[in-house]
Amino acid sequence: MPAPAEDLLFDVLQEARSFYHGLEIEEIVILVCVAEATMRPLVIGENDSLLRSEFPADDVRGWISRRLIAERTGLPRETVRRKVRRLVDRALLVVDEEGHVRSIQMLSNSGLAQNLENVRRFVGRYLKRVS
Repeated sequence: MPAPAEDLLFDVLQEARSFYHGLEIEEIVILVCVAEATMRPLVIGENDSLLRSEFPADDVRGWISRRLIAERTGLPRETVRRKVRRLVDRALLVVDEEGHVRSIQMLSNSGLAQNLENVRRFVGRYLKRVS
């Protein structure tokens, strides 16, 4: 029987692959890294209305550099550069004129909401198994 952490990892990866059809695992890892950096100011900020905003302005959203994506994920910088370009071409990421990488705004996407609810359920199941 797989360990609880392994189950959680594979459940989350499978859920992400079902939502982001045709993406490679490295691309999903990059998307998660960029989404975390993009959402961090909204999540840790004191303005709760930003989290309920369908399209928060870019000046309140976070960003990440390709170099930091490579550091956080352990992927080679050239791989990150190439995969970010592919994700931009697929309209899943945006890169501004200063090279800041952000996730696209999908807070109103019902498919993503269901995806995140499934992940929340997986985490709950994991927490029950380890407690």
